[in-house]
Amino acid sequence: MKLSLFFVGVLLVAMFSLESCKSNETVGIQPLVVERQECFLKNYTHLTEVLPLTIDIDLPVEGPQLLVDSVTTFLNEALYEFFDNGEECHLPYDSVFSKDVKRLAEHYRDAYKPFFLADGVNEHEFGADCLELNLVAQTDTYVTYEVDNVFFGEGVETSTEWVTFVKNDGHRLGEVISEDGLLRFYREHPNLRSEDVWSNVQFHLSDSSGVGLVCEVGLLNDSVAHQYVYATGIFEDLKYPLDSIAPYLSKEARELIGGK
Repeated sequence: MKLSLFFVGVLLVAMFSLESCKSNETVGIQPLVVERQECFLKNYTHLTEVLPLTIDIDLPVEGPQLLVDSVTTFLNEALYEFFDNGEECHLPYDSVFSKDVKRLAEHYRDAYKPFFLADGVNEHEFGADCLELNLVAQTDTYVTYEVDNVFFGEGVETSTEWVTFVKNDGHRLGEVISEDGLLRFYREHPNLRSEDVWSNVQFHLSDSSGVGLVCEVGLLNDSVAHQYVYATGIFEDLKYPLDSIAPYLSKEARELIGGK
């Protein structure tokens, strides 16, 4: 009996150790901590209204180093794309890339300030009117940033894209969902689809011009965000529950949400 109890004790210790190891695989990964930075660029006259052009960024200030480095590179790329048109407003990327996270927006503003047009002119030099780089999702296995390019027209239009980073090594998730996967999801879940988008997709299917259903999609905490582009400047913003769309996602995306 004493020998049996001894083996039971050893077994229990082994089981607890195993559970502890499994738990530490995800719980042990630090969260990504960010600080919000707003950077004023200049005033801009839209119609008769003077509007401030700004950049707003969630800056990574603490977290797994590989993840922080990867997000920092992504933010540099997004800022470079916003400021640099490759022609009259151009600097080599290597000359403006910066690891000074807390001054990142200010650094790019100062680098490109010699190219700025005067305050108040009706035309401006940037890729959009305003730029927002927002941390919109964080789980044990991934974080997702949203890139909002804001345009002032008759109203305010926002072109959106998402980038997901894998926490354990910082690499960017490639495909969230394929065109075929989202198309199958729409066909098999009519209660969750946008009928306006579905009607437009069917039109494109009938004329063989390509579906274009997957415009921009993003992996959030409990859903997949989707911006469908009808035409330039005409968007529809949608979300699909993660538990419903999960079987249609890419293999890597399914693996990430499985460890959420």
